[in-house]
Amino acid sequence: KTSRTTELKQFFENVHNKNVEIVSEDEAIIKLGYEKNSTYLDSQKEKRVRGYLKSEVIRLIGKDNVVILDGSNYIKGYRYELY
Repeated sequence: KTSRTTELKQFFENVHNKNVEIVSEDEAIIKLGYEKNSTYLDSQKEKRVRGYLKSEVIRLIGKDNVVILDGSNYIKGYRYELY
């Protein structure tokens, strides 16, 4: 997922001259002080990470920005909520 994120970022910056912001699930887990594997074993931690990711996307989104959320997509409802 991260390599595709890098490709998308380069594409939007170089071809479309857009400002690209990346919100990374892995970085969010670290910022919140969790370990990656333990986060998915504890539903409360996972919920906090998803909340943090959503707030970052909302904060960064704008008409001139492209925001890429680099993370898991196993929760179908969460994908639609962000869309």
